[in-house]
Amino acid sequence: MKKSCTLSHNMKYFKTLTIIILIFIISIVTIYGKSNEQLTIQEIKKQDKVIFGRIEKGYIKSANAKFTIKMDTGAKIASLDVKKLQYFKKNDEKWVRFTITSRTKRKKLHKILINTDVIIEKPVIDFVTIKKHFKNQKIDQRPVINLDITVGNTTETIRANLVSRKNFLYPMLFGREAINKFNAIIDPKKIFLQKLILEKNTEKENNA
Repeated sequence: MKKSCTLSHNMKYFKTLTIIILIFIISIVTIYGKSNEQLTIQEIKKQDKVIFGRIEKGYIKSANAKFTIKMDTGAKIASLDVKKLQYFKKNDEKWVRFTITSRTKRKKLHKILINTDVIIEKPVIDFVTIKKHFKNQKIDQRPVINLDITVGNTTETIRANLVSRKNFLYPMLFGREAINKFNAIIDPKKIFLQKLILEKNTEKENNA
């Protein structure tokens, strides 16, 4: 009888000890994880990095156009949704004329989105070849332009290729080049981390 009581007492002791050890290990792992997270945030601040969500708002001042941008670290160069793309020559250089659609909210109409088509002209600085991985689809060659774009309170000049993105949800895609140009890192769990700050009296610039 005494042996069974002793054995039962020992079993309870070992169970209690096991639970205490597990709680201790979980606490250490939690504290270590938080300290690593804090260290990461500190490193980001030291490097003056900007944190983008996986989706951000963008603005092209020369066209007074606002739209959403999807971040894609798997792509190299940015892509902009355009239509009515036409090539022409200007000062013996190859230029491209295209139309983009700006989606904005009118104050009087509250949440109703208004689509506005804007024509832009830009010199072609390069062409990129996109290999499509679907059957019976040809290689896609796209013109590349320099584009001044604002995200948050920062404006940068990035390279962007022009293509119809009508089958995609977002009219613009930022690749690694554009993300690095803004000195940004991506938090894929969040969206719209950057509040778009624009000049109060914004006027359309000459397309150049």
